[in-house]
Amino acid sequence: MAPRLFALWALIAGPFWFSAATGGPDGLHLHAVFHPVYISFAVGAILVLLGLRSATSSRAVRGLTLALVIAQAAAIAGQVGEEIAVLQHGGLSAGKEVFENPLHMTSAWVTIPGLLASQILLIAVTIAAVLVMRAEHRLAAAPSHV
Repeated sequence: MAPRLFALWALIAGPFWFSAATGGPDGLHLHAVFHPVYISFAVGAILVLLGLRSATSSRAVRGLTLALVIAQAAAIAGQVGEEIAVLQHGGLSAGKEVFENPLHMTSAWVTIPGLLASQILLIAVTIAAVLVMRAEHRLAAAPSHV
């Protein structure tokens, strides 16, 4: 379970904080490239989440991973809408006016909560999974009474 947690942090928290540190699509990144790259990370995260969900019997971890899949799917849907707006307004040469485009603004209202919820749920999934791993380790180390 631990390798999947590390992968989730790399796929969910890594891009989010890197983007925040570099100014997001308005910073160092080409706006038309930013959204597809971010979508790729989110799709990868969903695949890891589905693997984590099937690898545990913990109801808490399974429920939290499902919520995180939904948050990532919302972020993907929003990012797709934002990318469509960027492509309609010049693609690689899209200027800052695209941020005022109604499709981009509406899509951002889906993306941003999805990304923020993902950060919170990632922490919750990690805590739940670590507690499960610790409990499993304690059970494995306990002497059996046969």
